[in-house]
Amino acid sequence: MGGLPASLTTFIGRERELAEAGALLADPAARLITLHGPAGSGKTRLAEELARRVRDRFGQGLALIDLTQLEHRERLARFIGESLPRPLHDQSAEPGLRGLIRHLADLAHDQALLLVLDNCEHLVHPIAELVVAVLRAVDNITIIATSQELLGVPGERKMAVPPLAVAPARGDIASDDPVPLTDADGGEWEAVQLLADRIRDIQPDFVVTDANRAGLVRLCRAVDGLPLAIELAARWLRVLSAEQLLERLDLLDQTPGTGVGRRDTHRSLEAMVEATWSLCTPAQRALWARLWVFVGPFDLEAAQAVGACEQVPAMDVVTVLEELDVRSIIVAVPGETPRFRLLETFRREGRRRAAYENGLVDAVRRGHALHYHQGITRTAEWYYTAREEEGMRWFGTHMPNIRAALSACCEMPGLEHVGLTMAIGLGGYLAWWFHGSLNEGLVWLARTCAVNPNPSPARATALAQQGFYASCQGDHDQAKLLLDQARLVLAECDPFDPATTYAAAALAGIDGAHRWLSGNPDSVELLLRAADAMDALGQRGRRYFMRNLAIFAGATYSSDAEQMLTLADWLLADSAEAGYPAWNHSWALATAGLTQLRHGDPVLAVNLLRDGLRQQLDLGDQWGPGLVAMELAEALAVLGKHDVAATMLNAALVLVERSGMGLSSMIPLARGAERAGEMVRRALGEDALARPTRGGRAEAEGTLAELVNQRLLAERPDTAAAPTTPALTKRELDVAALVAQGLTYRQIGERLVISRRTAENHAANAMSKIEANDREQLAAWFRQHHGES
Repeated sequence: MGGLPASLTTFIGRERELAEAGALLADPAARLITLHGPAGSGKTRLAEELARRVRDRFGQGLALIDLTQLEHRERLARFIGESLPRPLHDQSAEPGLRGLIRHLADLAHDQALLLVLDNCEHLVHPIAELVVAVLRAVDNITIIATSQELLGVPGERKMAVPPLAVAPARGDIASDDPVPLTDADGGEWEAVQLLADRIRDIQPDFVVTDANRAGLVRLCRAVDGLPLAIELAARWLRVLSAEQLLERLDLLDQTPGTGVGRRDTHRSLEAMVEATWSLCTPAQRALWARLWVFVGPFDLEAAQAVGACEQVPAMDVVTVLEELDVRSIIVAVPGETPRFRLLETFRREGRRRAAYENGLVDAVRRGHALHYHQGITRTAEWYYTAREEEGMRWFGTHMPNIRAALSACCEMPGLEHVGLTMAIGLGGYLAWWFHGSLNEGLVWLARTCAVNPNPSPARATALAQQGFYASCQGDHDQAKLLLDQARLVLAECDPFDPATTYAAAALAGIDGAHRWLSGNPDSVELLLRAADAMDALGQRGRRYFMRNLAIFAGATYSSDAEQMLTLADWLLADSAEAGYPAWNHSWALATAGLTQLRHGDPVLAVNLLRDGLRQQLDLGDQWGPGLVAMELAEALAVLGKHDVAATMLNAALVLVERSGMGLSSMIPLARGAERAGEMVRRALGEDALARPTRGGRAEAEGTLAELVNQRLLAERPDTAAAPTTPALTKRELDVAALVAQGLTYRQIGERLVISRRTAENHAANAMSKIEANDREQLAAWFRQHHGES
């Protein structure tokens, strides 16, 4: 864990509050501490500083979770689990609160945990119930909550977070009454210290002087010493003096029920937002009233799609964004690609302002949904290309907004089909697999299907994808039911519609995958036929995927070793020709390795599986490494490397369990793990696989990362008996000889009476085996080992 953001600004004051909170944390009976106070009072920053000061006590067992991005209370436990630095990515095995409690109990087994739940005020009751359940079930955990109101649960220790100290009010803010310009000790008021520090962030040479101190004190007093308001004021002081800003705040006193100088500091924060709105230009207001729809960070393209309007043409959005950034209404999010985030206080205000304009809220949600639909459609084209990894990252980066868009499509008339195609696009790209969220993908497919009840190729495809998810989770009965429903839907579709043809091919492939995972040998032929159907449709990526599954299945069920090895070599060659799509090439390596394990050379199997596993770990794949590591453990056991195989298998089983896959019901995969386990136990004893039950994903991934970098994995059991040159097939040697003669692949094909593509495939296979990078190296290798041709 250890999830604390780095400090970007200086922490000012709060020594009394820190001492009080530190004393509470030192009390073993204080397991829930709630920092409560008005919006903008600095609860989050105080909680961060407190956690930072006690970090040594909790080590890696510390996490701060911002709940402002949680849109639906029913996802509270899931959101917290996924937000941990050692996240619970998928909770299909134990959903909701049970899964979170188990995960926290695992983490708390060896170390004390400190969980900071930030911004609880919008979900007080659900959070209170969750906190009670967690504290009752997990002993070694302390929770700090920040909220505008108390959680109201037994054992809650309450600590108020007041505004920063400033001179007490003496009548009206505009009066000439003397104001104490310093605190009782003659130092600057904490509020003035904060204001001066933030001004220096913008004007590094700024200092508090006798000439400006009175204005600064009066300004801090006007906003009740609220840190958020002070920081906003510092931004405004780029263009206004303290006295001018005070005049603007006085205007807000005219709003009924507020009054900046009053002690209702929540109203003072609202007044601050109102003042910000009044200072904005019409263009800034128009954009602000549209940006509220974003959940978390968004990029310029998204802002242009949603925010462009009569007042702000698309080409001017970037300029207005910069103006909003200057006013601290939005903040820049660090990263390779510039992104922005609307501060939550201003996000709520934007939503409120949008509601004043008839139809604007719905229009903004619709535009937001259509933008992310277009993004998914565009990114889906990167599947099985050199941009594949970029696509996976895009999905992960934009997932909070994709979820919001999917919700809008399920709730708003006219967007139902848009949501369905979004869910299908995510499934087709295998984004839920890569990010380890099979159950969430299943939920969105089900929800979008529910609002699209009429027969269509898209509905059939979505039902088929749900069947694939269910198969991967081991629920074969449900998978069969969903696939049967997909067939019924397709039967009602226009058979001449190309979308129907595609859906039928997808259904055939998924049916083959279902039959493979449920233990049917005929799955190999079904998958190969489905791959051919995709090939006929020009769907190269889908052809590859289904052939990959067919070859994976063939490693278990096919007795035609030559066919399977040839197809496995095709996988490597085709993915190389496609530009080495990062994720799919890792699976080509893994599938080729499994095929070598069952039908060929186990040493080559280890090398291929190792390279595929390393690539998946480097990519951050949350689903594949567990499966590939199981196969690699089996290969290592075959080679007699039982100690390494045991460690590998233990880590693999942890990852498979945490991914939500139902391994015991995925028959061919379970058999491989069983074979590996049997070999390890025979060699090392029955306790060799008594794996620790407390290990988490991070530990397992770390173990695998260490193992795949060990050179011993590639060694043969008897290195003295190892051949001096890799074994090429006769056809590969024939092609290599002609390459050495300088023939083109077309000429080689004519000479050997094979197609140009087949000649290229044989050459690629040969180059893979001898680790050559190009034709020249292949030719040089042939001349070195076989003489001039």
